[in-house]
Amino acid sequence: MAETGDGCRIYRHTNGLYAVCAPGSDGPTRTAATLPCAYATCQDITRMAG
Repeated sequence: MAETGDGCRIYRHTNGLYAVCAPGSDGPTRTAATLPCAYATCQDITRMAG
């Protein structure tokens, strides 16, 4: 698990995908194919919430 500067959490699934959890969320919000995509997804989530 990694936590980004904006509060998102990123987990690596056993199937190779990354689960992206929004700040304050108990479960995955979205999935991403690569780690850079997961970080970009976090930016999108926080931008839409903010």
